[in-house]
Amino acid sequence: MRVFTTTTRTLRITWAIFCFIMFIYGVCALTSLLAKGVRSLFAPENAPVPISYSIGKKYVREGYMVRLVDLSSGRNLSPRFRWVVTPEKGSGDSIAVFCTRNGKRGYLDINSGKTTLRAKYSKAFIFSDSLAAVVGKDRKVGFIRPDGTFAIEPQFPFIEGHDYVFKNGYCWIMTPEDLYGVIDKSGEWVLEPRFNYVSDYATNAFVVGENCKFGLLDQDLNWIYEPVHEDIRIADEDKKTVFVTDGGIKKLMTYDGTVLEPFIVDSAGALYPETDSEGDFSPARFNWFLSGEGMGVMDALTGKMIIPPLYDDVEMISENLFFCSFDHYYGPGVIYDCNGNPLGENLEREAAEAFAKNTYNQLTIKR
Repeated sequence: MRVFTTTTRTLRITWAIFCFIMFIYGVCALTSLLAKGVRSLFAPENAPVPISYSIGKKYVREGYMVRLVDLSSGRNLSPRFRWVVTPEKGSGDSIAVFCTRNGKRGYLDINSGKTTLRAKYSKAFIFSDSLAAVVGKDRKVGFIRPDGTFAIEPQFPFIEGHDYVFKNGYCWIMTPEDLYGVIDKSGEWVLEPRFNYVSDYATNAFVVGENCKFGLLDQDLNWIYEPVHEDIRIADEDKKTVFVTDGGIKKLMTYDGTVLEPFIVDSAGALYPETDSEGDFSPARFNWFLSGEGMGVMDALTGKMIIPPLYDDVEMISENLFFCSFDHYYGPGVIYDCNGNPLGENLEREAAEAFAKNTYNQLTIKR
């Protein structure tokens, strides 16, 4: 005969309570994992819930799905989708692309919510210039009309992350070799794929890169600047101005080539010799500055450039000597005097410091 003492009963009750708590914890953890799985299954693929351009209608979330609703009556105008992306505002197109629960893409009218092309595409893009890119067999990209017929048969290899959108009758195409070219609405190459870089398509001009040189094309693919510059960036679309960098010097220029600012400084700061002690500084005689992608030296009093911005790092290694390196602190560099004359090239930092110690460098500053 088994005898249960009070201590034994207490242990059994404690163990039962512990097992019950662990069971509840396990159920909660499993529920959380299942919920995350459901969310990942139905969550939109980097696509926001957009607002249509129709007055009184709105795309709203229902759980992890989206549908078009008439706000005045509360009536649902479309089935539920994983996501919906509307055409660009002002484009004149009224057909949106949607993604179903099983990942297929189709098209619907943003005003009525009615499906215009059933969901049968593995990839599909918004309509622009009355054409939309879809991915067909063998992952080839073609362009369809609003009725679903092909204006350009699938022939371009699909590149993940590239936007296949027409603007002003042209579409940039990316090749598997990471080169960009332009086709027209007949699918013919207007510019053969030869560019390594192209800027945002939403601008009124395109910055393009070819063999590490940059140029600027207008929307009609006419050259504003040939691709012979170190760097080009659009400054103001409305004013049609760009930053053009050559020889390390960054300028502000208009599309027609007029120089508005011959020397643009992005940021600057005081330069002091490394021998100065903190708190014992006199006013700086020199400033480092950034222009474009490079760093240089200017006269702090006059603003005159002394060393062009061709370097990754600039140090003042003595009263009138500078060490300008190509790879920040550890790379080889060039020693300059205070008038911008190079005194030694391709020197390591230790050699530059030794040069500074053994050189009489109290030079007259030419202003």
